[in-house]
Amino acid sequence: MGYENVDTDRKYDAGTYFDSLKNRNDIYSGDMTLLPKDLSDKWDNLHSLEEAYYTEQKYYHPDERKEYAEGVRLARKDFKDSLNSFYKDCIGSDIKCVSDSENLLLQSKSRQVPGLDTEQRESGMKTDHVHKETSSNSIDMAKKKKEKTPTPEEPKTMRKPKQKKDVKTEAKTEVRTEHEDGIQKTRKPSEPQMITSTGAKVTHAHVFQSTFDQSTWYFTARLDGTQLKPMRMFHSDYEAFKNKEMGIPELMQKYYPTKLQPQLSPEAFQAAVKLPDGQIIEKFNVYKEKNQSADDFGSYKFYAQVGDKKMSTLASYADLNAYFDRTQSPAELVARNFGEKLQLKGAYDKYELAGGVDPKSIRIIKDRETKGWYVYADLGDRGKTESHRLPFEDGQALFKNKIASREQIAAKHLNNELVHMNGVSVSQKQEASLKR
Repeated sequence: MGYENVDTDRKYDAGTYFDSLKNRNDIYSGDMTLLPKDLSDKWDNLHSLEEAYYTEQKYYHPDERKEYAEGVRLARKDFKDSLNSFYKDCIGSDIKCVSDSENLLLQSKSRQVPGLDTEQRESGMKTDHVHKETSSNSIDMAKKKKEKTPTPEEPKTMRKPKQKKDVKTEAKTEVRTEHEDGIQKTRKPSEPQMITSTGAKVTHAHVFQSTFDQSTWYFTARLDGTQLKPMRMFHSDYEAFKNKEMGIPELMQKYYPTKLQPQLSPEAFQAAVKLPDGQIIEKFNVYKEKNQSADDFGSYKFYAQVGDKKMSTLASYADLNAYFDRTQSPAELVARNFGEKLQLKGAYDKYELAGGVDPKSIRIIKDRETKGWYVYADLGDRGKTESHRLPFEDGQALFKNKIASREQIAAKHLNNELVHMNGVSVSQKQEASLKR
């Protein structure tokens, strides 16, 4: 059984990203959603960390600012090295990466990539030549200073200046150490803002405003010292937090729910492959849709193989977090996402007919021409809904396996129209039908 990312199984079309470069002289100007998952995740992480750091750095303690800056620098270096390696593997040539001090989010230096015209290449060669000459001149000047001929008296007095410099250095070190010790003594460690059910400590949780869009707010925190990726907030949540109607525990529960839940061990995750009806999951993983003609191009999807059935479906954000944080087993995720196709008992329990709709108004008929089954609702004076053809698994669940009712089938296909026609509110359970 395999749980590896599909990017390691399927050969990635490298030209897809490189063809998307808006500036052929800027390797970072392409559509980052077209990168393989590992590179795309690293870019998202770098983007979030940089925005959080450059927006909030003035509020950090000096020690925290250094720590956060180091995290940004490492994330930036990791992304550049990975992109460089990806480029070399796919194209066969190296990229001249930018310096570590550069903010990739705010600006980027030009670099050579395939497709440049002759003038651009010559210009780049001239620039490199001038840079090399300048560097060589600097080295020559340094060598000339070192090549100064010593006098006969210099060997006798050579150690004395070194001793004085060492004394000054030691004195400075002692002062700096005492200063640092003073800071450590006066500064108290941050108390955790909350402790999760697993004992993890949440610190540095705060809300900050985007540098690029003043109407956008982010929430972030640290979990046992590890910086979490900043999450874009709903405006209603920001208002509630500002008015003290929501606190840190509520925000953590909403934006980082899987971080607060117990995690499965790698052994337990790999072993949980048996579905409620006894079927065994042979393969289950996540991949990014790379077919540009597909409606869900660029989206993350689940792939599962159970017996001779090979299935894929769009993965929700909550299920992706549960998968990567290992808070739910493969059996749970497969049952929730592929339960209808696998005809699992209880797979249709999430569908509930919108309130105010008489079950007798539901019609399920068979078309003589297409020989397919259709569902619609006749609401009398309020009109009829559109007819929706039932997929094969719905017909099996309703007529053969009896794991779905007429109301559940109608809720799955008609709830959106019924809500608009009736103008009624729906419960949280009924929203499962509306999100389809």
